[in-house]
Amino acid sequence: MTRTTLVALTLVVALGCRRGTEQTANLPKNPNDNLTPEQRVARGVPVVQRAITQNDLSNLQRYMEFAHAESGKYPKTLAELPADVKRDLPKLYKAIEDGEIVLAGGQGGVLAYDKTLVGERHSVLTTAGIQMMTPDELQQKLNSGG
Repeated sequence: MTRTTLVALTLVVALGCRRGTEQTANLPKNPNDNLTPEQRVARGVPVVQRAITQNDLSNLQRYMEFAHAESGKYPKTLAELPADVKRDLPKLYKAIEDGEIVLAGGQGGVLAYDKTLVGERHSVLTTAGIQMMTPDELQQKLNSGG
């Protein structure tokens, strides 16, 4: 092999390796990298997300009924919920704190709903239990006020 061919081959290999690292370095990060296994499953299978939400709302219903029995009104804020919620249901407490789950305080018969699920039927906690509603149905209930 001639010296020129050897130098050319070395340059091609060096540039090829460098170009490959730039391409992989510029790839966007996988948005699932920071999710817990539960969140990955829920994101991949919407039915699982609905089941998790219904379970959370079912647990919340117990605490809201307890608060209603004590004060005569349904809670609209975290401060109005029993203190045990933070200890017993930390993920749910954080979701309410972050505004993902909204406490409606019984407005239109709605106690709480998941604000993050928009554009499809989803679980809503009402005074009659957990019901599936579209965003329009939920808005109608909230606007009815009774």
